[in-house]
Amino acid sequence: MTNEVKQLRSANDRIVKDNPSRVFYFVDGVLKSEVVRLPHEATSAPENAKTPTGRGTSFSLFCQMRYDSQIKEGVVLVDGSRGWRVGPVDSLKHNGIVYSLRAPLQSVIPSKDCSIVSFKIGAAVGTINQLLGTISVTVPSGTDLTALTPTIDHRGKSISRTGAQNFSSPVHYTVTAENLTTKTYTVTVGVAS
Repeated sequence: MTNEVKQLRSANDRIVKDNPSRVFYFVDGVLKSEVVRLPHEATSAPENAKTPTGRGTSFSLFCQMRYDSQIKEGVVLVDGSRGWRVGPVDSLKHNGIVYSLRAPLQSVIPSKDCSIVSFKIGAAVGTINQLLGTISVTVPSGTDLTALTPTIDHRGKSISRTGAQNFSSPVHYTVTAENLTTKTYTVTVGVAS
């Protein structure tokens, strides 16, 4: 890597470090966090802007990121209670080497939906109490509770557990919404007599 690229990366990293905004986002159901720069957000882009801001528009709100950022187009960044949908990510290059990334942003309201809507173990369908955050399932007699894999349909960006679980005691699942709101469900599995 050339000295100029190192200097440009260092300068960009300083800009991000000196003007930090910690944002949260999801990639394939996994919550990620990065420090980026959201320049001019207070003066140039109204919070209710519903069209992309940045290059080619009357606004200049870009998300400025490190060269190794995992933020991609279409991802919703959550910064406090605000949300921003990322537009096309541009690579800023010198001598063909990327030293920075940036993308225009669009103001959005992050979804607060976080709920389990269906819970099954084999053919046994769970009864969900949304108010209490409880799920009860009765499986056939003789079922080994120590390694059961449920089928779960949920609304939200992620769920805390996947795969086989030991249901010999209650198991807790946490669903996280796009706006980072969470709801925890306690699942109790009983065996039919």
